[in-house]
Amino acid sequence: MKSVLLTTVGIGLFSLNLRDIQTWRSQLKSQYYLRLLFEGEASESWRKLRILMFQKDAAIKMSEIRNYQQVTDESAVNSRINQTELRHILYDYSKFLKKYLNQLGSTQLAGGQGMSESYFNSSISSIRRVLASDGQFDTAELLKLFNNLLFDFHSIINILSCPWRWDKKLDNRKLAVIKSTMKSQKLCPRTVAILNAKNK
Repeated sequence: MKSVLLTTVGIGLFSLNLRDIQTWRSQLKSQYYLRLLFEGEASESWRKLRILMFQKDAAIKMSEIRNYQQVTDESAVNSRINQTELRHILYDYSKFLKKYLNQLGSTQLAGGQGMSESYFNSSISSIRRVLASDGQFDTAELLKLFNNLLFDFHSIINILSCPWRWDKKLDNRKLAVIKSTMKSQKLCPRTVAILNAKNK
C-alpha cells in the first residue's frame, strides 16, 4: 500500500510539474512573439518622429542607438516642426499602443505583465495631453515629450525581454560580489578593466 501510495503521489507531482512547464513554454512563446511584433511595428512610428523632430544628422545617429539614451541637445531639434503632422504621428502611435495594450491584456505572459501595462498607459496619457492642447509646443516641451515616450518604449521592451535575461542578472550579481572585495584586495588594472567591461 505504501508503495502504491508513493507511486501515485510521485506521478501526480510529476504531472503537475510537467503541466507547469508546458504552460510556461506556451507563455514564453507568446511573450517572445508579442515583443518581436511590438518592436518591429513601432520602428516605423519612431522613424517618422525622428525625421520630423530632429535635424538629419541627429536623426540618423539616434536610429543607430539600440538602448535608451536621453536626448539633451536642444540644438538638434528642428527649428520649424510641422505640429499638425506631429499630432498625426502621435495619434497613430497612440492607436498602436492601445492595440498592443489590449493584446497584452488578453495574452498570458511569462512575466512583467503589470509593469509593461503601466508604461503603455504612461505613453498614452502623455500623447492624450498633447492632442488635447491647442497651443504650439516649444523645443524644451517637445524634447521632454520625446524622451518620455522613448523611455516608456525601451522600458516595455526591457520588461518583455526579462525571461531571456536571467543569465545577465545572475552575472551582474556575481560581479557585484567580486567588486565588493575590490576595496580590500589589490587587483591588477587588467582584471578591473575586464570586470567593468563585462558589467556594461
